Amino acid sequence: MATNNLTSLGNYNFDGSAFNVALSNNVAYVAAGDNGLLLLNVSNPSKPTLLGSFATNYVTDVAITGSTAWITSENEGVKAVNVSNALSPTVLGSYTAVGNAKSIVIAGSVAYVADWENGLLLLSTQNSNTIQKMALLPIANPKNIVLAKNNTLALVVSDNTDLVLVDVSNPYAPKQLSSFTLGTDVRNVAVLNDNTVVVATGVGGLKILNISDATKPALLSTFTDISSANAVSIVDNRAFVADDDKGLTVVDLTVPSNPILLQHSSISTGTSVGIVTANNIAYLLNTTGDTQTLQTLSIPEPTKYTLSVNSPSVNEGDAGQSNLTFTLTLSQALLQTGSFDYTLQSGTANAGADFTTASGTVQFNAGETSKTITVPVLGDTTIENDETFNLVLSNPRIL
Repeated sequence: MATNNLTSLGNYNFDGSAFNVALSNNVAYVAAGDNGLLLLNVSNPSKPTLLGSFATNYVTDVAITGSTAWITSENEGVKAVNVSNALSPTVLGSYTAVGNAKSIVIAGSVAYVADWENGLLLLSTQNSNTIQKMALLPIANPKNIVLAKNNTLALVVSDNTDLVLVDVSNPYAPKQLSSFTLGTDVRNVAVLNDNTVVVATGVGGLKILNISDATKPALLSTFTDISSANAVSIVDNRAFVADDDKGLTVVDLTVPSNPILLQHSSISTGTSVGIVTANNIAYLLNTTGDTQTLQTLSIPEPTKYTLSVNSPSVNEGDAGQSNLTFTLTLSQALLQTGSFDYTLQSGTANAGADFTTASGTVQFNAGETSKTITVPVLGDTTIENDETFNLVLSNPRIL
């Protein structure tokens, strides 16, 4: 997989802090610390504009369901905010029995909250006016949370060092399954697929984990060509990394055990600290001194590869054999080793009588664009019309 250059579209500057951003219906909701919650119109990504704001104490994260913004605050717990009128958001309800709320995710009618002082807090969101506690699982200093496996598994960054895997299939009785130590500066987690997650670990780079067995997570690979992986978001098997002073770094994760750098882009306006992607737009949070920027960038489609095969012919002769050679050509070289399987299929020519049947695997190494398959054609003295057989390709894959 390859990617074309990113294109900067626009930006919106504001003072204070910036922790995270959520997207819904062309509105970007920015958790802006002391500035509370900012609501930006991004219907034209080239010109983000302020719609409104909600003032509350030190907003650290935000999640959106319908017309409700669920925000976390270091000192005021969790609040449900009606944002149906973006010009004038209003409080619907709150849950204040929280020590220091750092992160929130909503799935169904459950809010999953990383409470730095107490652990993983699960709240019912069925009634936003009266938010009820469902369960609390003690975890040391949780600060980021994502859900995987159809929202039955919570992945919680704990104490800046560990990833804790929690069974939340019963939100009234969450159960810790395992933990995995990742380093000293773990920032956030993104889900690549049901079996794989990507963790931003600051100067430790990206850590890619196999979570197919949630009781035994395993490290697949580490990607370190990064200044500081402050946050990561996934689009089409590509990791888009808020990479500190390098800006935005893009990594190919088609083969999770072999991540490949696609691009370092200094396109960002400052030090990149957060990122969210939606609808082929990257929303990058940058900081320069006391000024924060929400920068919008266009994400190009991944490069698509095509394979062409010639239609060779050969005179079979009256005896012995003649070689017929298929030439297979890629539209451009792969960045990684790829392969596919092939078989020969009889047409008017019969396997064994007119040609030697075969099957196998063709491998393109990184940088290669052409391969051949040679088939022995068997000669005979029978008078016959031109005969054909088919080369059948299947199971393309990256190794």
